[in-house]
Amino acid sequence: HEAAQHVDIVVVGEAETVWPRVLHDVEGEIRYAPGRHVIDPGTGANVEALPNGSRIYRCPTPANLSGLPRARRDLIRHGGWNKWWATKGAIIATRGCPHRCDYCAIPHLYPQARQMRFRPIEEVAAEIAGIPDKGIVFWDDNIGANLRYAKSLFRALAPFKKWWTSQTTMASVQDDEFLRLAAESGCKALFVGLESVNQASLDGTNKSHNRVCEYKRLLQRFHAHGIALQAGIMFGFDEDDRDVFARTVDAMGEVGLDNATISLLAPFPGTPVYARLSRQGRILDPDWRHYNGKTHVVYRPKQMTPGELM
Repeated sequence: HEAAQHVDIVVVGEAETVWPRVLHDVEGEIRYAPGRHVIDPGTGANVEALPNGSRIYRCPTPANLSGLPRARRDLIRHGGWNKWWATKGAIIATRGCPHRCDYCAIPHLYPQARQMRFRPIEEVAAEIAGIPDKGIVFWDDNIGANLRYAKSLFRALAPFKKWWTSQTTMASVQDDEFLRLAAESGCKALFVGLESVNQASLDGTNKSHNRVCEYKRLLQRFHAHGIALQAGIMFGFDEDDRDVFARTVDAMGEVGLDNATISLLAPFPGTPVYARLSRQGRILDPDWRHYNGKTHVVYRPKQMTPGELM
């Protein structure tokens, strides 16, 4: 309802299920009486008409990932809204993640997100075969969440001789066959949310499947297969003190980290960390534009000032 103050249409949940109804209403210039709720008999979409003329379309069920339409990549010109690798070569094979990290919004983006869903491998392979670009980015939340599926997918990718990257978790890359098949299929790098060199911070945010003591061995295994590791590093957990920054630089230099994406903890609404900070009266900034994990500290850290964290 907050977003609907600024736009004509809001889609809640996964768009595939209700998108036909959205297009039908837009193209037909369909009008709804304010306050009316409509259930679309074809898609099951719930349409709510608001007093300001905006509409909210709610998806009734998670999307079926079988038979998804392919993107019209031929329509993308000059990189679209982003670099080429974020548009022409972007694809998904899976949706969801089995983990429940306290700061993560993925469980709230997808209904039943913890129940992984998978596209048929032959459909993924056919779409990749039709992409002219050499590079592919799998925008999956966790490409390695199901090892059996991931290995079958990598075997199907190998004949295309493309290079690709994706993201996964430390729990998913303990299997050497996974890394070997990924490398043989063209994987050049994987993003892994290591998040912290402070084990207490990881344990406190429900990410104890990350073990700091195993970071060096993880890097060695990645490099043995010719795969680079891009680590997600996050600062601002309650267990972080003022020394965590220097300790992070030292630890990551020692293990030989290839690259890192550095972020501030962003307590997105709906996540456990937001609920906890809100209960404790520690949310300082209600402007959602500042919840980007880069430019603003929007809450009061526990062991330092907002300025020190920034």
